[in-house]
Amino acid sequence: MLRERAWAGLERWLRSLHPELARVRVSHRWSGRIGMTADDLPVVGPVPGHEDVWYIGGCCGHGLALSVAHGAHVAAALLGEPEEGEPLPWHRSRAPRLPVRGPVRPLLRAYVDTLGSLARHTC
Repeated sequence: MLRERAWAGLERWLRSLHPELARVRVSHRWSGRIGMTADDLPVVGPVPGHEDVWYIGGCCGHGLALSVAHGAHVAAALLGEPEEGEPLPWHRSRAPRLPVRGPVRPLLRAYVDTLGSLARHTC
């Protein structure tokens, strides 16, 4: 029920941006979790100990847009062809950890778990 209301609201918003779509049927929808990092930058790098296995993650909702650039970077790295210029800031092996320690950490964990639970029930 909540999912259908969310989709209806998004469809109204889409049609308000593009009135010419008023009579076009929306045939597909998708939703799910989005990989996020603490600094909002993705990570792209080799799996430690397995230099020929790479990963791409934490695109913060921009995975589709960034996938072409990430693919080119990984392909060049695997082929041993260095890229021109400075590396992009997310060409790193890991994202920074949240600087939360002590009694606040369980609260943050509960918050993140709650968000995940809500996402599962609305997707």
